[in-house]
Amino acid sequence: LVNEFLDLQVNFTEVITVTGAPRVGVTIGSTNQYFSYVSGSGTSSLIFRYLTQEGDEDDNGISVADSIDLNGGTLRDGTSVDADINLAPPLMPNVLVNAGRPTVESIIPPLNDTYTLGEEMFFTLNFDKVVDVTGAPRVQIDLASGTVYANYVSGSGSESLIFRHVVVANELDLDGIELGTTLDLNGGTLIGDNTVAADTDMNTAVSALTLTAVLVDAAPASITSVTPPADSMYVTAQDLDFTVGFSKVVLVTGTPRIAIDMGGSTVYADYVSGSGSFNLLFRYTIQGADSDVDGIGIANNSIELNGGTILDGSSSPAGLDMSAF
Repeated sequence: LVNEFLDLQVNFTEVITVTGAPRVGVTIGSTNQYFSYVSGSGTSSLIFRYLTQEGDEDDNGISVADSIDLNGGTLRDGTSVDADINLAPPLMPNVLVNAGRPTVESIIPPLNDTYTLGEEMFFTLNFDKVVDVTGAPRVQIDLASGTVYANYVSGSGSESLIFRHVVVANELDLDGIELGTTLDLNGGTLIGDNTVAADTDMNTAVSALTLTAVLVDAAPASITSVTPPADSMYVTAQDLDFTVGFSKVVLVTGTPRIAIDMGGSTVYADYVSGSGSFNLLFRYTIQGADSDVDGIGIANNSIELNGGTILDGSSSPAGLDMSAF
């Protein structure tokens, strides 16, 4: 683990006197390091020591140089003859080092789908080491409507952590979500079982994802068109039909209506049909006293619910503004 001493004992056939700072070169993973001389001068056994550092990683055994590096010092026997500094064997296959930072190896995203209001999106982050979690780390999600977060849910004490985002009203992304490339600790911690803090860089794992089919649509339905009655002179008992188009399928309860200015008086085109589709039909039937010789108009820029409801498939109230039409 990190900050642990590794001692290498080198035994000679005679008593050795040491001057300076001899050292033994080693390869930990792919990095060259040194065991520094610590003690033993005046005996036949010398001790060299290395303090493991954050980032040291070797799971198949430390490799040792084939000779001692005198590093400007000396190793001499009792007759002042330089000692043989060749080493054997040059490998410590059972000395393993685990002081590397846990890293995110892969991310399992939500299934390809369109996520609507109240639906959950789960992300699994797979690390190369066991990690322990404190606090509330989170994963950044970039939507067309803005940035949101998937919050840590579970997995502490394992190599896989689960994060969840619950879609809320007005969130929208119809061409595929994107993830931030840095894990947001959000005041928490992610510590490996080797006591080293995890690497929060997720760029490699994020780059391997294809998220173009993971969509979010919690924007309420809105009015996209209003088709009024055809130009004509309408008489008693004829119908004035208005078709209102929405951006999503809508469900209707009760009797919403559209206010009509009929020669200075207000009458109403009541909802007739269309629930469960994109288009709603509203109708007013001409009465004997109705008169408007310069053209009717919509008296209110918004559909009146009149005690009813117009909801989209996720039970969000639809937008009722008709002012653009």
